[in-house]
Amino acid sequence: TPTAALVPEETATVLDPALTAALQDRARTAGTTLNTVVQTGWGLVLSRLTGRDDVVFGSAVSGRPAELDGVEGMLGLFVNTLPTRVRTAPARTLADAVADLHARQVALLDHQHLGLADIQQLVGLPALLDTMTVFENYPFDDDALSGSEQAAGLDVRGIGGRDATHYPLTLAITLQGGRLRLVLKHRPDLYDTRAAHTVLERLTRALDHLAHRPDLPAGQVDLAPDASATLSGRPGITPVLGCAGTVAAVAADTPDAIAVRPLEDGQQPVTYAELVLRAGQFAQRLRETGAGPETVVALLLPRSVDLVVAELAVAWTGAAYLPLHPDWPAARIRTVLGTAGAVALICRPGTETDAYGPVAVLHPDGDPTPSDGHPGTPPAAPAPHRLAYVMYTSGST
Repeated sequence: TPTAALVPEETATVLDPALTAALQDRARTAGTTLNTVVQTGWGLVLSRLTGRDDVVFGSAVSGRPAELDGVEGMLGLFVNTLPTRVRTAPARTLADAVADLHARQVALLDHQHLGLADIQQLVGLPALLDTMTVFENYPFDDDALSGSEQAAGLDVRGIGGRDATHYPLTLAITLQGGRLRLVLKHRPDLYDTRAAHTVLERLTRALDHLAHRPDLPAGQVDLAPDASATLSGRPGITPVLGCAGTVAAVAADTPDAIAVRPLEDGQQPVTYAELVLRAGQFAQRLRETGAGPETVVALLLPRSVDLVVAELAVAWTGAAYLPLHPDWPAARIRTVLGTAGAVALICRPGTETDAYGPVAVLHPDGDPTPSDGHPGTPPAAPAPHRLAYVMYTSGST
């Protein structure tokens, strides 16, 4: 039994009959199932959320292949979860994505008996999935059931229940009365109700495109039609906020939402409010070193919360950031700092910097104690021609 903190909450939406019918027509035209069309939409949403055009999620299967004689009479829970891969390259049409997923699903039919743990062991990857989908198909006739109850003198009543998986997000799909019902089960410690609603809104938008615009390239699909209203309060007007301004706007809207989950053991997640406070205050310190538009600030940090804070702080000043690898020799770091003209170097306390030359050295403060508790106002988005990023590479980047 999951702990109270991990019992998932449920957020649901029901598609109108017209969109449901259009999705069914699209599935018939494509020679596939409604489930495959919906899974393509889910893959598209995950693609946008993760910034990847090749995503994998889990799909529940019955584990009862029609080819197995007598399978309908066998007792036991045969249900299984299989990895489902959806590719939504920007130039590929939505129809192509559906066809590709259909072909993959057909290829999996002979392997539905293989457990997820066995698959994970065979491929040698630590974790395969963060989300899963379940298409619940329990056809029944209400009228016939009512008639049977009366004839047998029975009183059949529905009993509600809740289940849980260890996945942060589980999408349950059911078809009821000619309408598709989408239920997003989400862990409250990871996704609040508002975030879940946003995911479902994007999924609904994706399904609408799949139903009515199958020839649209995936890269042209707009999944957030009302995003401008969220930031500006007036539909149709998209404010130019830049990186720091956008994060600050999210912090103002959902301050307690998780912004960064540390990779390092023992560190706590950072909320948007905390991230903006730390970055804004660090930006004030950077400005004192001369950081601003058309200047360069170097970052000598491992992947960490400090790195995210530092990158956002540099953006807050309008400067460009220069990433340095901690494993580089001191001579290379000194050369790069000198040729880039960096006005500051951000690194962790204890880093030996004497060999890096004359440059202001700053350390991210993990526990800021400001006098006013305010991060300051982020600047307007820099002009497109302004310097944003400096990379030293062998030429292969």
